[in-house]
Amino acid sequence: MRARLGCVSLLVVAIASLIAPPVRAQSDEAKKQAQALQVEGVRLLQKGDNRAALAKFNEAFALVQSPKIMFNMGKAYRALGNDVEALRAFDTFLDEAPYAPKASRADAEHEVQALRPKLSYIEVETEDTGSTVRIDGREMGKAPLVRPVVVAPGSHEVKVEKTGMVAETRSVAPIAGQKLRVVVKLSPVPPPAPHKNLETPPVVVTRPPPANDGAPGRRGAARDTDKPDVTEPIEHPPGHIDGPPVEASPSGHPWQYTAAWVSAGIGALALAGGITGQVLWSQKNAEFNTLKDSMDHFLCTTSDPTFGGGQCPGLHQAADTRLTLAIAGYATAGAAAIGALVFYLTAPSSTEGHASIRNSVSLACLPAASSSSGLSCALSTRF
Repeated sequence: MRARLGCVSLLVVAIASLIAPPVRAQSDEAKKQAQALQVEGVRLLQKGDNRAALAKFNEAFALVQSPKIMFNMGKAYRALGNDVEALRAFDTFLDEAPYAPKASRADAEHEVQALRPKLSYIEVETEDTGSTVRIDGREMGKAPLVRPVVVAPGSHEVKVEKTGMVAETRSVAPIAGQKLRVVVKLSPVPPPAPHKNLETPPVVVTRPPPANDGAPGRRGAARDTDKPDVTEPIEHPPGHIDGPPVEASPSGHPWQYTAAWVSAGIGALALAGGITGQVLWSQKNAEFNTLKDSMDHFLCTTSDPTFGGGQCPGLHQAADTRLTLAIAGYATAGAAAIGALVFYLTAPSSTEGHASIRNSVSLACLPAASSSSGLSCALSTRF
């Protein structure tokens, strides 16, 4: 009986979807073609050719964008076992076709109630109005979405993107019947960093003119006094950088990062040892507390481990030893974690090495000509 009612509903919607005014004005020819496709799709659906019926309904919707056609599409999706698309079609039909025949709306509401517990729902919340929401690479619309997105239970990838903003991606795994809310806040794309020319300028050293003290035999010195100061540029080979070398590890990273990873590894091993010790302590403690004699009396007591004799002292000592190992493991793991954090926080950032290269001071010295000893130096700074 219900199958017959469903077929009647399909036929009623197929006709009513073309009689009522559609969302967009359509030509009479398009309406006739869409109606014929609807009737053909219903016939195929009754024969069990569900995939061909769905194709007919899609063609009809392409001609006349009437939400009432979504009812028949939902029926086709339901027959094909695609519950996600079926629920989306029925929801659209109920939301956008309030004046559809009551029998069709009742049938759609029944289908929705049956499908909802089987599926999952993702509600995307973002302050960036107009951003595009994609789930598993498929565009679901612009934010804010009208309703939560229907998905199959399992893992999904949610991506929110907008022009001029950094796209955000979230991985979620809702279960059947769960509505999962995903909150995303986009940040502006940072401006490009200005180009910095690190070409090394030549270092200029100024030589003062030699002084003439009037001593005989100093003709060369006397002639030099008539010459102006001489400025000679000292050219460095390409790629030369003044200043001390930047300290770095062979891999190009500060040594603090390596120390942090080593400390983290030690902490993980110590934590595993602590957990193992705690498990072994629990086992020995359970044996101590449940040891009975032949009369089914408990032998061991915590207040006096030696009471009862037998295995009680040994079990108590073994439990204490394993508890000590567990505490030592946890303490070592905590200390290693703190050490890893300290090493990580004290590591220099990647910009510090470049700053030490760019900001350098060079000092060039030459023997002074005014005395028998001493130097004449020029200080050159570069930023």
